[in-house]
Amino acid sequence: MQKRVDYNKLIFESQIGLNGIDPTLPTGEYGDDNFSYLDLNANCKLEKPFERQVRDATWRAYFHLTEPAESFYNYNVNKLNAHYIWIWILQNWDG
Repeated sequence: MQKRVDYNKLIFESQIGLNGIDPTLPTGEYGDDNFSYLDLNANCKLEKPFERQVRDATWRAYFHLTEPAESFYNYNVNKLNAHYIWIWILQNWDG
C-alpha cells in the first residue's frame, strides 16, 4: 500500500491572514509526504449443494495479516489490526 499527500495543493490555517490566503507562508505542518507498507489479505469462497434445491455458500476473509502501521508522522501511528469475517448464505437454486 502506498499513500501520498501533496502539501502544495492544501491550504492551512497558518496561511490565512488579514489579506486572505498567502500560500508563501509556512504551513506549520511537518512529516513525510509519502509512505508505503506491505498489507496482506486472504479470502476464500466455498460453495456446494446442500439439499436438492438449496445451495450453501460461505465466504471467509482475513484482513491485515501483517498488522501494518500507517502514519505521515513518526509519533502518531495508526495500527491496522487484523480481523476476520465469515459470511454464510443458504439460497434457492434452480440448477
